[in-house]
Amino acid sequence: MADRLRPVVVDGLRGGYEVRGAGPPVVLFASPLILARAYRPTVRELARRFRVYCVEMPGSGRGSMLSAVWGVGEYAAWAAGCVGELGLKAPT
Repeated sequence: MADRLRPVVVDGLRGGYEVRGAGPPVVLFASPLILARAYRPTVRELARRFRVYCVEMPGSGRGSMLSAVWGVGEYAAWAAGCVGELGLKAPT
């Protein structure tokens, strides 16, 4: 995977994602504490059978800075919006 993330914007907040592989879609949301590239070994293995989207959310990595601390609800809402923006119908 390249170090350059593709941008994805949900409700005005930017995240980024990398894509690898072919097959049914799988989405990995990187922990807010680390970059998407930390998941490369996992992505490499999953990409043998799936199209893997590894996403950095706002507040981490190269995503938008947050003006307040997010809880699970805010991350879940952004993640759901991200799946929609990526045009994924039924990712795992």
